[in-house]
Amino acid sequence: MFRTNRPDSLNTVLDLEFKGSRKMSKTVEAKKLRGRRLAVMAAGCISLALASLPGAALAQDTQTTWEGYATITAATPQCSSVDFATVNSVHVSIYRPKIMSTDLDTRLSILDLRAAIAFQNTSESTVHQLNGSGSYFGAHISSKVFFITYSGTYTLAVTPAPVIASTPSVTITGTIANVFNVAGCNVTLQGVYVRRSI
Repeated sequence: MFRTNRPDSLNTVLDLEFKGSRKMSKTVEAKKLRGRRLAVMAAGCISLALASLPGAALAQDTQTTWEGYATITAATPQCSSVDFATVNSVHVSIYRPKIMSTDLDTRLSILDLRAAIAFQNTSESTVHQLNGSGSYFGAHISSKVFFITYSGTYTLAVTPAPVIASTPSVTITGTIANVFNVAGCNVTLQGVYVRRSI
């Protein structure tokens, strides 16, 4: 008889019996969990099941993306408190244009060492792939893990236009307004991206 070193809440006994030289029977007997122990186990199973859902959704994501770097070339004084809005700072960035009719609206993300911001084009029907002047929905996580969502406007030039699935590289230049929901915070950027192979 072998007793595991797991906590009593998972008190599992493995009973191994050897019969003859080649026969081995394995039986696993688990003691019933009652009251709080059962609740803890059930909560754990539910959490594990829920945690697996985003992974399944991500595995089905086949939309083409371009990744590269965005350089902040200008920022208004109101941006002084905004993460990554420092002039001449360079950031990892991902561009995800809507190409197929089934694709999600165009998105652009900019990553800092301790913060991240993402923009979703809410003017996709009239300003395709963020190429022009339109509105966005933004989500920002600050360097102190402060999360907000907000809206603003942009004026960007995407080259080439339109971007198709086989486009090898993309450049994006222009201004994004109301960054981090700070009134008057306008950031001008220049981004260079290459098509992601996987």
